[in-house]
Amino acid sequence: MAAASATSAAASTFAGRPLIVSPAVTWTLRLPWEGDRPADLDQPPGLAFHILDDDRRLTTHYRVVLPA
Repeated sequence: MAAASATSAAASTFAGRPLIVSPAVTWTLRLPWEGDRPADLDQPPGLAFHILDDDRRLTTHYRVVLPA
């Protein structure tokens, strides 16, 4: 398992393996249809908790970090 952040949460497969991407912990890059500015500084940071269980099943839980 490798870990990284790509500024936007995503899920896919790569080489037949699950690919789970953690959201940004600061600001988010916009997708092409979300506006003409590349950065969305108003999006809250997010976290992804990846859990690999005893049967080697990967489950990811996403959480948004809201200000206190």
